[in-house]
Amino acid sequence: MSEPRDAHDGFANQAVESLTAEADQLRQEAARLRAERDELRRALDAARQEKAAIAAERDDYKKSLYAVLHEDWTFTEEEIADLEKNGVTLDDKFFEDLEREMRALEPKQ
Repeated sequence: MSEPRDAHDGFANQAVESLTAEADQLRQEAARLRAERDELRRALDAARQEKAAIAAERDDYKKSLYAVLHEDWTFTEEEIADLEKNGVTLDDKFFEDLEREMRALEPKQ
């Protein structure tokens, strides 16, 4: 009668060992996934900071460009001659197009 009990105990011990090994593997996998998650969070934070820095630089550039484009500027006779030689005439349409493009560059508020 002791043999069936021993077989049952052996099977139970084997099942416990198997479940313990599987639990250990799951713990290791969970630890690996937590470490990977933490690494991804750090990378995401770094990307967000980089994006903010790039956006700030872009905004500064646009403001600078806007300021430069709104300064008074003139054409020399040589520059006008060169423009006309290259097919650009300073007629009313040119100035209308220029004004439209300048308005498009104005920062939206």
